[in-house]
Amino acid sequence: MAKKKKKHRGHYCRICGEIKSNEAFSGRGHVKHICKECSALPQERKNELQHISQIDRIAGKYPRSRQDWEFLEKMSKNRKYPEAREFAQMILGMSRSQPDTEGDSDDDEPEDWGQEKLTFSEFDEFGRGDIESAIEEDIRDFIFYGYDYPDEKDKLKILKDICKNMAFGNGSEVILNEELKGLFDSILKEIMDDLEKEEAGDLE
Repeated sequence: MAKKKKKHRGHYCRICGEIKSNEAFSGRGHVKHICKECSALPQERKNELQHISQIDRIAGKYPRSRQDWEFLEKMSKNRKYPEAREFAQMILGMSRSQPDTEGDSDDDEPEDWGQEKLTFSEFDEFGRGDIESAIEEDIRDFIFYGYDYPDEKDKLKILKDICKNMAFGNGSEVILNEELKGLFDSILKEIMDDLEKEEAGDLE
């Protein structure tokens, strides 16, 4: 039986952090990863929503990286965006009562929680969509932090974190193999192409 064609779940808005249909984006907004609804907002509100979306992503991550903690600390003291500041303070307060003991070692391997181990292609459509979204969001987060594009070492660190998050939250563990690394590379290329188009558009 022929394999079903892979369906994309939509497009990621970097302001509100939601996956929306392609129809929710204009042509320019599609390249910039900003939906029509967010495009209509004042710039200061866009900035705050992007920070809130970033904090929300960090809140659901396990374990958190050093950069995650630095961002939370920075936003918890930010006077310009009070809603984002209060959210960061709340996440930090909750985290201090439940410390992240995993550390930030590059040698960490996904823990064996006894889950079923699956390759990316063995997940169902929604599972694959979750993994793709996690990779895209983590790459964008990495660039957003100002660390340029991830290199090979960064790629492995991001993928190891995603493998842990999937095992912890979805009941099945995604296997870190060449297929997953190839998926990362293809998503990174798409993001780099998008950013180059966005930069070229800003220069026009």
